[in-house]
Amino acid sequence: MSEICFNEKSIKYADLIVPMVGCPLGETASDCPFIKFWNCYTFEERIGLLERLTEKDLTSLRLHHRKCVRHRQNVLPIDTKQSDLDALI
Repeated sequence: MSEICFNEKSIKYADLIVPMVGCPLGETASDCPFIKFWNCYTFEERIGLLERLTEKDLTSLRLHHRKCVRHRQNVLPIDTKQSDLDALI
C-alpha cells in the first residue's frame, strides 16, 4: 500500500470518505451523488478526490449527506439504549 498524505483539505472533508465507499444508511436514493464514487476508486484515490474536487462540490456533497442522515433520523425509529451509546464512546 502506498503512503497516504493528508492535508488540511482532506482532513476538513474526511467525513465524506465513508459515503464515498458506500451508503452507511442502508437503502440508497437513486439520485445520491455518492454513487459515482463507489467501486471506481481505491481508498487512496478517494483521498485524492478530496484534494481535487472544488470546495463547492465538497460542500454540496457534505450538505447532501447531512440532509440524508437527518431525514433518516426523523423517519426511522431509534431503538438504542444509553448503555449502547456509552459503549461507542
